[in-house]
Amino acid sequence: MSEEKKKKEENQQDEDIQKDLDEILSKLDESAGEGGESKKPSSQETPPEEKPAAEPSGEGDFVKAEDLLSPESLMASDESGEEQEALTTEVTVEGVAVVEELNLVERIIQVFVNPTKLFQYLKQKPDFWAPLILTILISMISGYYIAPIAINEQIQRIESNTNIPDDAKMRMIDNLEAAKSGTRRMVSTVVPPLISVPLFFLIIAFVFWATGNFVFARQVRFVQVFSAITYSNLIPLLLGTAIKLPLILATHSVAVQTSPAVVLSADQRGTFLYSLLSSFDIFNLWYLAVFAIGMAVLYEVKRSRAYTLVFGLWFVWVLAKSAFSAFVMKKLGSMGMGA
Repeated sequence: MSEEKKKKEENQQDEDIQKDLDEILSKLDESAGEGGESKKPSSQETPPEEKPAAEPSGEGDFVKAEDLLSPESLMASDESGEEQEALTTEVTVEGVAVVEELNLVERIIQVFVNPTKLFQYLKQKPDFWAPLILTILISMISGYYIAPIAINEQIQRIESNTNIPDDAKMRMIDNLEAAKSGTRRMVSTVVPPLISVPLFFLIIAFVFWATGNFVFARQVRFVQVFSAITYSNLIPLLLGTAIKLPLILATHSVAVQTSPAVVLSADQRGTFLYSLLSSFDIFNLWYLAVFAIGMAVLYEVKRSRAYTLVFGLWFVWVLAKSAFSAFVMKKLGSMGMGA
């Protein structure tokens, strides 16, 4: 009996010890849990949408694909529609926009159908040799066929002018007749375009380049403006010549007009009004409008500002040219050499 009683007492002691250990461990666990809650908040207390998005901290950082497809990113893209469209349609390499490659034929076609696309190309890859050479060649060819007609009209004016002595008339007419054929005709139609065409483009391009850099407060290369004006000139050169040259050859008269000057009589040629109205040629106006688009693209300004600059300078030139032409013709008329 005494042994059984001892065993029961030992078991009771073991159970008491175990209970004490359990109480101690439970208290330790509770204190550890309270400390952890005070040091860091539960992840459930911070809503997922309130967590700040990670921002790139350096050149090596990048945005994850899932961030781009998040609702916030999609909403931002909807709010900036035009900017997003520009970014998706314009391919860039090292910050420089890449334009579609255009061969010579395509560039010439774009002058008439899509000048903006052409000038975006020329802004990165200026090119003036092709239109410059084409202008010189067509000027030579058309001048070769027009020269005899122009000379005949000049001879008729000399013959009808009673203020010129007969012996002087004969000398002048002989010189003009000699220029209608042979070497003199070839030289008079080939040499002038080689000099006058490049010089004309250089002067006009320099005026618009210098004025554009000053007015628009932007620095554009001269070769870009020079390329824009040579390509724009293909409108009167190709289309204008294709229409006017056959009419000149058919009528045997250089007084073919596609301008308001067509309503004036032939005896008004050389007057201020005739020179002014003839400047408003439909192909010339088209050429100026296309060139203004080129200036807007090159200088990255609104078209309205480019139109104002181009047509403003052109109109000043027209007034000066018309006044000078009328003055010269008046002086020649007083000397007995006018029309």
